[in-house]
Amino acid sequence: MTKPSEKIEDTGKAARKVQQETRERLDKAKEKVSPKATVSVLFTKFMKDFAQLSTKERIKRISEIIFVATIGKLIGNERTSKRELEAEAEENEDSKPKETTTPSESVNNNENSLPEDLSGVKYESENILKCKNAEQCRVLMKANGFVLDQNSGNYINPRWLSPEKILREPLVEASIGGKKIKLKRSVMKRLKTADEKMFKETGEHIKVGEHFRSNARQFELFMELKPKNARVAMPG
Repeated sequence: MTKPSEKIEDTGKAARKVQQETRERLDKAKEKVSPKATVSVLFTKFMKDFAQLSTKERIKRISEIIFVATIGKLIGNERTSKRELEAEAEENEDSKPKETTTPSESVNNNENSLPEDLSGVKYESENILKCKNAEQCRVLMKANGFVLDQNSGNYINPRWLSPEKILREPLVEASIGGKKIKLKRSVMKRLKTADEKMFKETGEHIKVGEHFRSNARQFELFMELKPKNARVAMPG
């Protein structure tokens, strides 16, 4: 008489054998068709042969279909995970800081760099782009007669403004439309008057995008935007 434990062991061996056979068939099928197609083929064949199959064979076929479907899902998840990992790797690669040179560095790597003695060198776009940094640009300003504004720390082109008035004015801070800005006192006064008038008429404040910029900040913007043919003022 066969013991219950022996029956369980025999059943386990049979199940493992079926599993191994199914895995081998699946490995071969994966090379030719997708997991979804494999399940479809097995199910179609199962329904076609259903009447001729014994109960044991039916259970075996159903187990095989379930196994293939499960493996197929795992394969799909594996592929998805692989794609996600590849996408993440690409994203991380893109987010790494790349070694780039600023327009001024690329210009100064050639023979067109500015000489050490800037006297006689005109203050114009072409020469500003040759400056190594904002400080050299300020030296170029000074060499071209720009006047230092002690209140703001900026060098100012006397041909563009009225330095006698500008140099006497302090740089003041005020709030326009809830935004704190810095401007020369006379300019701030006119802006506040205009803002009050606009608010009285429309209920809205003037929206200030930019206000006081240092020579260094304007130099940065110029070096960034000028090579792109964007409209940008020269520092000063």
